[in-house]
Amino acid sequence: MSPSRPASEERWWNATCWARSGLVKEGRFRSDSPRGVWELSDEGRAFTRARSE
Repeated sequence: MSPSRPASEERWWNATCWARSGLVKEGRFRSDSPRGVWELSDEGRAFTRARSE
């Protein structure tokens, strides 16, 4: 049995997973990146470029 995470870490992890999921659904992140890797999609790169100009 592995030790459980503190509640604050669980909340952070859950919120982070939901944030990534939303960005994938919006097309901003790639859905096929390896576990633990967050990678911008082409649309995400275009969105980021447009906001930085």
